[in-house]
Amino acid sequence: MKHIPYPPSPPVTTAKRSPFLPDVPTLTESGIDVQSDAWNALVGPGGLPGDVVAKINAEVVQTLSEPAVIEKLKLQLITPSPTTPDQLRKRMADEKALWAEVIKAAKIRID
Repeated sequence: MKHIPYPPSPPVTTAKRSPFLPDVPTLTESGIDVQSDAWNALVGPGGLPGDVVAKINAEVVQTLSEPAVIEKLKLQLITPSPTTPDQLRKRMADEKALWAEVIKAAKIRID
């Protein structure tokens, strides 16, 4: 197996450098074309009326823009990045497709 040398600090796995570790390069910057990011989302039951989804989304976006909330999240090394419901649907579909491909390529199966 080929050894891949790492820089003094291991790189971060996200597409962009972390605002908490601005001097630490990404894997891509280090020559490894891999990106992975942990994320959270608020979802509701299927069939939720659009006006209810819009109201909840507006409240969440507002809350995540409050300085006190941002500061508390920073203590947990979290940078809020609220999206629209359509952006979340796309992200979920993209993640599903990505990991399905990884699982298939690695021949991962559930026994």
